Amino acid sequence: ASTENNIYSTIVGLGSTGLGAATPRAFVNRKSDRRNASDTLYRARYVIPSSAGGAVARPPTDGFILQESNTSIGATDAEVQTYFGSGSITNVNQQRNFRFISDATWDGSNVKVFTERPHNLTTGSEVELVNIKSTANTTGTANTGFNRTYQVIGISSAKSFTVGLTTDPGTFSNDTSSRTTALPYFKKKRLNNTFYVYNHTEVQPYISGEQDGIYYVTLLNSTNSPTISPFTGEKFSQPVKELFPQTNRDNPVGDPAAAKCFASPSLIGDVVVNDVRNSITKETVDKYFRDTDVGVGITNIASTGLAHTITTTIDHGLNRVTSVSIVDGGAGYGSGSAGDLYNARLVAIGDSTPGQHATAKITFNASGTITGVNIMDGGSAYGVGNTMAVVGVATTSGYSQAVVQVSAIYDNVGD
Repeated sequence: ASTENNIYSTIVGLGSTGLGAATPRAFVNRKSDRRNASDTLYRARYVIPSSAGGAVARPPTDGFILQESNTSIGATDAEVQTYFGSGSITNVNQQRNFRFISDATWDGSNVKVFTERPHNLTTGSEVELVNIKSTANTTGTANTGFNRTYQVIGISSAKSFTVGLTTDPGTFSNDTSSRTTALPYFKKKRLNNTFYVYNHTEVQPYISGEQDGIYYVTLLNSTNSPTISPFTGEKFSQPVKELFPQTNRDNPVGDPAAAKCFASPSLIGDVVVNDVRNSITKETVDKYFRDTDVGVGITNIASTGLAHTITTTIDHGLNRVTSVSIVDGGAGYGSGSAGDLYNARLVAIGDSTPGQHATAKITFNASGTITGVNIMDGGSAYGVGNTMAVVGVATTSGYSQAVVQVSAIYDNVGD
């Protein structure tokens, strides 16, 4: 109406010619999610090499629990020799999950176990120690008191962990230079959480000797426990009805946060999620990474300007040694004859500050002079040119310390 505002009179004054063509009506389109439902889930890739052989490998099965392989020792001495020995791998089945132990000590209440390679354990993991030989304990009886199943109560480094034991197991006495199936090793018996295959999709079928089998598996965890006694020991699955995260049409999220699932304390067996828009499969993957020690915990970050020094809970494995050259072969290594020794430690000389925790297999002649060094574990934070002493193995009369120098590292600068 002309009496209510100036718009009407202005339009009449301009005339329709002055207004020009009418503009289209403005509207808003919701952003649509065009993914398949399965692409909104976090899944694991499961591959069976074509050379694996039907007797030892098969496609995944819905409902089966995910468990780390306990085949932590070779089937034959020749197979064990493929791991820092004199042998070479002849087939894919020899790529076993070796978990050899280099030493074990008892302090009266705990056993500290040292491993040849990073153990990838977390506090709470269940492990079994196998093949550890020991001398007589304090009662004068020779035993194998180390060999049993434990729960890990502490992690002191990437290659050492602690378990509880109140009875004297004797003194570790294995000959770790004898690379046979009698070597001491450990098995990871159980993950902290129980993960199972909810369903799987075949991308490429497995054909023995011809074609790799490739599968995607959707994993869920069934380790949700009520907080009310006496039901705290019960464990229940994540809610399958919340498998696919719900979408907010007005505020779509392509990668929702991990959900948090809780077992109800009032209705035993009921598991609820904190937000149905979050992802329960992402929660499972995060828990799996923690259980299998993917990544290293951070304890501190100290910043100076643009430089930041990050301290980790255990050795981070960055800039590890890959090869060394012999500066001084020393003398007196071994017991008076030529041979090999394993798990020699490469340590700082004097006040020098090379990296830490590298170990090596050393080869020496009849005089005990080192003639070859093969890196077993590269440790952390080394630089090319670092010099280290070779220690921590048996020596005899005329011993003089050997010195090696880092000639190559796996350089993580820029990663």
